[in-house]
Amino acid sequence: MNPAPRHITVIDETIREGMQYRGLMFSLEQRSAILDFQEQLGVDICQAGYPSAHPSEADIITRLVDHAMMKDYRIRVAAMGRVNPDDIRIMINTGVKDFHLHLYIPDNIDRSGLDSRLARIPAAKDLILNAVPGAAISIALLDIGRTNRDILSACIQYCAEQAIDILSLPDTSGIMAPNQVYDTIHELVAQFPTQPFSI
Repeated sequence: MNPAPRHITVIDETIREGMQYRGLMFSLEQRSAILDFQEQLGVDICQAGYPSAHPSEADIITRLVDHAMMKDYRIRVAAMGRVNPDDIRIMINTGVKDFHLHLYIPDNIDRSGLDSRLARIPAAKDLILNAVPGAAISIALLDIGRTNRDILSACIQYCAEQAIDILSLPDTSGIMAPNQVYDTIHELVAQFPTQPFSI
């Protein structure tokens, strides 16, 4: 018996990652050209930027959303922000329908602190879906290299119960070897087989 085929969604962060390098700023024209290329490649989602970083960043993301709609692109333009109302409102105003949020989990957090952080998720989800019905929500749990495995599992369980569309598991601090990333992701996918993950 063959296992059910797995669906893989390609999320490209080239445009946003450019903003991470000091002194590198993609212009609107450069971002539009990259978005055009991503569409040709068949990329599913372009994580286009961090609109709460600056009004000019929010404006560019709005223009990229319009660019994709005008050209009737299949690719979806996503914005990234924190799990807080201020960031989310700025993201809503850009016109995106894919919301990539991140939730920082300190490596020394206790259960009370964790519960307090996780409690932000339902309000964030409601804020998004009330403004953008049918929006897709991704939450990145920062970060798997430093987070206790039991804490990480509790976070994933909570997000799965909240029906979050995609859970992103980044090694944000870059301290894990490739085999450690594989082992961690493999274990978590086995533990939560129906939850879509991104890495």
